[in-house]
Amino acid sequence: MVSHANRGGWVGRSLRRVEDPALLTGQGRFTGDLPAAKWVRFVRSPVAAGRNVRVLAPEGAMLVTAAEITVLRPIVPMLHKFKYAPIAQPILARDVVRFVGEPVAAVVADSREVAEDLAECTTVEIEETTPLVTTTAALAPGAPAVASAAAAATVAPANPVPERREGIVPPKLDPRTGEPLRDARGRVVLDYDLATPMMLMHFFPAGLLGLGLTALLASFMSGMAGNVTAFNTVWTYDLYQSYIRRGAPDSHYLAMGRFATVFGVAISIVAAYVAASFNNIMDFLQLVFAFVNAPLFATFALGMFWPRATGHGAFTGLVSGILAAAVHHGMSLPAGAHVGVKGGYFGVVTTYPSELAQTFWTAIAAWVTCFVVTIVVSLLTRPRPAEQLHGLVYGLTPKPTDDVKRWYERPGPLAVIVLTLTVALNLIFF
Repeated sequence: MVSHANRGGWVGRSLRRVEDPALLTGQGRFTGDLPAAKWVRFVRSPVAAGRNVRVLAPEGAMLVTAAEITVLRPIVPMLHKFKYAPIAQPILARDVVRFVGEPVAAVVADSREVAEDLAECTTVEIEETTPLVTTTAALAPGAPAVASAAAAATVAPANPVPERREGIVPPKLDPRTGEPLRDARGRVVLDYDLATPMMLMHFFPAGLLGLGLTALLASFMSGMAGNVTAFNTVWTYDLYQSYIRRGAPDSHYLAMGRFATVFGVAISIVAAYVAASFNNIMDFLQLVFAFVNAPLFATFALGMFWPRATGHGAFTGLVSGILAAAVHHGMSLPAGAHVGVKGGYFGVVTTYPSELAQTFWTAIAAWVTCFVVTIVVSLLTRPRPAEQLHGLVYGLTPKPTDDVKRWYERPGPLAVIVLTLTVALNLIFF
């Protein structure tokens, strides 16, 4: 009996089936109803291990063996797990079979009955060998490497020289072939987006792994929440209220803040699709830093240590640095990349061996341009009086004295300890 207590929702409701009339009246459409559809039946190995596979089909039968599908790559499982070695599974066995029921051929016919009859009449000749049924026998000296033999019989590696790689960061896999991606130099491209999760799985025991992943997700969520809050606050109060709409009621600013939140989240979603075209998220972040942080660093450095810097010089230099970064990025391209979000939209003048190299040179161009333009414009504009720069410029600000006598309360010794630990950890885990 179906309860109708919750008549306003879907849970507990009796729903009318809408597909039944077509099925009951014979109007249903299935894949087998297509005019060009064919029926396939696989011919399978009757033994657990063997070699020199030979398939004999009845005359006129459409038979497909491994020799006819050499252009198709084997099935490779995609699993990002530490020390997991994916084994290529051939679509059809060739030269060797490894288990009872492994497909060795496929029979294609116009009907299911004909395909079944042809498959039963197909003969498979296999030179049976002794199967390995225990791990002890498989690990014994001289035991045949069944999996590697199967992979070697069906896969022609792009690079015949085996590449030895150590570390916990897995390679990026080609979604079409399941093989590791390689850069323009032929080196395996590592998936650095998985560096932190793989490090947690490698170093954390089972009891702490869930806690570590929870802390990682919590840090991501808090960081994103802080960015969203900062975006709508800066736009609403520092820009919109100060320069666009002054004296509006609080309800108006609240609505503008909500609109800014939705707009900022939409921009972040678009940025996520742009970031997906990069090798890892850090390459994309470094590119953003090259456009924004590099000229900002030059502006802050001059403002803190050079009393002659002016506001007009800082603003002009900052804008010029961002434009210089855009020009350099638009006239360069990483090796193996296409024109688009990775550069070259103004014309490819130079190429770099990697995305990170292009990003570093973009940051250098932005920093140098901002630094030079800020100095030139500052020298051409009127500076502020020195008394207005106290607390802002290093040379005009009194230096505080530290009267703390205990060494562990002074920042100098603590900074040395932290720097020493940082260098030691980098040397250990490099």
